[in-house]
Amino acid sequence: MSRGAIALPPLAVRLLRRMPIDGGAWRFDALVEARWSGLKARFAAKIALTSTPKTLNEAVESLKSSKLRKDWLPMVVVPFLDQHKLEELERRGVSGIDMCGNGVVVAPGKLVVLRTGQENRFSTWAPIKNVYRKKSSLVGRAFLACPKYQSVNDVLEQVRRCDYWAAMAGQSSPAISTVSKVLTAMEQDLLVARARGGVRLIQAGFLVDKLAGGYVGPEVRASVLVKSGLERAALVEVLAREAEAIKCPLVASGLSSVSRYATMQRGAVLAVYTTDGGALLKRLPAAKPDRFPDLQIVETVDPTVYFDSRKDGLFRWASPIQVFLELTKGDKRDIETAAQVKEYIVRELAQVMQ
Repeated sequence: MSRGAIALPPLAVRLLRRMPIDGGAWRFDALVEARWSGLKARFAAKIALTSTPKTLNEAVESLKSSKLRKDWLPMVVVPFLDQHKLEELERRGVSGIDMCGNGVVVAPGKLVVLRTGQENRFSTWAPIKNVYRKKSSLVGRAFLACPKYQSVNDVLEQVRRCDYWAAMAGQSSPAISTVSKVLTAMEQDLLVARARGGVRLIQAGFLVDKLAGGYVGPEVRASVLVKSGLERAALVEVLAREAEAIKCPLVASGLSSVSRYATMQRGAVLAVYTTDGGALLKRLPAAKPDRFPDLQIVETVDPTVYFDSRKDGLFRWASPIQVFLELTKGDKRDIETAAQVKEYIVRELAQVMQ
């Protein structure tokens, strides 16, 4: 744009002049012309240096609130536009082009051009590479446990309350600085909104999708399959009691917790996460390897699998979001069930947010 032209074939797009024009009544940065096969259209363009959903939304709102001349159409120019952003711009009736060769240009009655598929050539700097992955994701997960907070400190306290692994293992939860950085990124992604009344979740379904996009399964230290010889109800009671006796975190895996949030039954094997599988196994005298196991003990110190676990009696089941995330890595049936769990999460949050 600074050199006067952008490559968006078959369109010829060029900068006519920089704004603002004297008077300062228009809230845009440049006047742009697009030509194709004898047709041309002029656009009032808002130029942004980043491509975050918040920045893009602010640019669109600025154009929408500006009184443009009848022969000028709204356009945003940003470093990169993916397919989702292009579709959103088209839905809102605003053209958009990026510096990578992607764009949607609409001039009613004249031309419509959509070009996508070009890779992002502009790396985005962020304090945390992916706030929806691993330990950083605990902040986002906290908003699925409680969608409204009075302050950043309240968010931190909720993370600590839900961080069962840290409490049991004597480990530290994310620091206040980490929580603040994650909230900033979530705000840029239009997932949360800050106001004098605090900070609140505004797009629950989108947050679930972002957590799925960043999800990486836990690092497993060891995994063993055994036959306990106990009925399921007795088995969960024994596991909970023995884990408590040795002060060892223990929670059912997401896949073993599915039936609590969706109409799907898993197999006969109960899978549990714990931080000391060897010690726990020693306290189950009847447990031994067998061709027909009913218990899988998975040893991991990944805090995400224990986070916001739901207690039923003495035993803990995985949180709805952990169930959803594990299902998304499965087969077609698992993915279909994941949709049910997502509906459950969004529905429960909607009731709280009313």
